[in-house]
Amino acid sequence: MVLAGYEIEPERIDFVADLDCIVFRVKPKGHRHDYMTLRFYPSYYGGSVEISHELCWLRALSRETDLLTPEPIAARDGSLVQTLNPKVHDIDSCVLLSWVPGRFFDKGLTPGRLQQVGVFTGRLHNHSEQFTAVYDFPATRLAYLPELSRWAQYEAQRPEWFSKRDLTVLASVAVTLQEELDSLGRDGGEYGLIHGDLHLLNYLFHRGRAGAIDFSDCGWGHFAHDIAAALVFVQYLPDWSKRDRAEYSALRDAYVKGYRSVRGLPRDWERSMPIYLAIRLFTMLDWMTYHWPSIDYLPWGQRAVATSVEALQNFLATAEYLR
Repeated sequence: MVLAGYEIEPERIDFVADLDCIVFRVKPKGHRHDYMTLRFYPSYYGGSVEISHELCWLRALSRETDLLTPEPIAARDGSLVQTLNPKVHDIDSCVLLSWVPGRFFDKGLTPGRLQQVGVFTGRLHNHSEQFTAVYDFPATRLAYLPELSRWAQYEAQRPEWFSKRDLTVLASVAVTLQEELDSLGRDGGEYGLIHGDLHLLNYLFHRGRAGAIDFSDCGWGHFAHDIAAALVFVQYLPDWSKRDRAEYSALRDAYVKGYRSVRGLPRDWERSMPIYLAIRLFTMLDWMTYHWPSIDYLPWGQRAVATSVEALQNFLATAEYLR
């Protein structure tokens, strides 16, 4: 058992999730952490070397800030990443992290909570600039972006989920997005180390503050990417019906207010937002088509696909305006 390598005695282990990484919650006996997260990584994450960069940032965050983020827990030998040899199916690495307390909200999102998320994101970006100034975070590790080239070539992983017209729309948008991404600048204040997947199921709330989990997609990217990851799921309800415009505007404005209270927004962020909102829709489609066993795996699956295609078609209709 991998936990044998740690200075803990587990009292209880509960399964949490198996979508991409496999996650368990561990209740240890007599430890300063009431709960811990045991996380298993598939081999396509790159093994212990790649995972160690994520953990170095998390360790710095836990030591240098009071942000609510997971803290890596070292094994007896001081290592932060354990290698499974032989690997189990496609799982080759695991880590132990502190469990971040708090609640997730979807329909319970309020302007006040979104302002907290904005504050958290701005502070996270501030720290990332300080961190990369002293830590040689590899330039080759990029925050996750959807496989636009695959969509552009009509190579959907689950083509049966889409009509021919849908696939044509998605291919056209993918080509346009790649062109737009290539045109975005990488100057200071715009581009740096980001979380990469800061959506509403990865941020939570505890005692009046927002925090975040799952830094596995972190890497170099535009700071606007993290902002869009939050706002795309603010725009839609959990069942993927669109929020009332006034409600969305209030939530968006609160997020922006929180971010700006600790950090200036990326330059030209209004122009890049539609681009990254569209990117986030493709990211969700990638996740669903690669990891869901069926489109009805969650009850909102079909609605999410239809809503995303419609929103991307609307983006394509207005993309010329962005140029």
